[in-house]
Amino acid sequence: MQSIGGTVWLYTVVGLEQLGLDLHRDKILTPVIGEYAILAQALEAGTIDAVFISIPAFSQRLKQKGFPILAELNLPVAGNVVVVTSAYLQQHSDRVENVLKALMEGLAFVLTPKNKVTVLETLMKRLQISDPTLVEETYQGLLKELDRKPYPSIEGMQNIQRMMQGSNPRLGDVKVADLIDSSFVRKLDESGFIDRLYATYGGK
Repeated sequence: MQSIGGTVWLYTVVGLEQLGLDLHRDKILTPVIGEYAILAQALEAGTIDAVFISIPAFSQRLKQKGFPILAELNLPVAGNVVVVTSAYLQQHSDRVENVLKALMEGLAFVLTPKNKVTVLETLMKRLQISDPTLVEETYQGLLKELDRKPYPSIEGMQNIQRMMQGSNPRLGDVKVADLIDSSFVRKLDESGFIDRLYATYGGK
């Protein structure tokens, strides 16, 4: 894990649940070790028995070294979200909208085929990957996982709530729907902004 309650932890717990396992019942330990590269090293060293990895570059590298991939899961977890306070949203809605516009432009750039070379170079640099095959697999994974129109996922947030209730039972009283505001993405979608972005970059 990178942290208890963090994205990797959440994916791991939900993934184990899909496999019929439970952290407490099955006495599964989730030590805090570090980010993906360090987790992969820990698996190779025998420090840990298994690891959840969402980046193909690392999972395929481990596979090449003889580690079997036990399952490929489609996990409904809200892993990357934009979070603001209600007060900030009311006072600076224009800033929030501009941030979302910038993020969507980044998505449009990544998902447009003609930008593939630049995206691959960025992945190689940021993830420190030198193997062209691994970076290609990572790129293809992104194309499958990234949402063209990133509406917030209620199911993903509900899974986070459910997983975190063990450490804080009061979270069960929170109405997840009240925490989600889809109006910004909906506005940009219905206004044609998102479609125009993809048209500008030459995507679909």
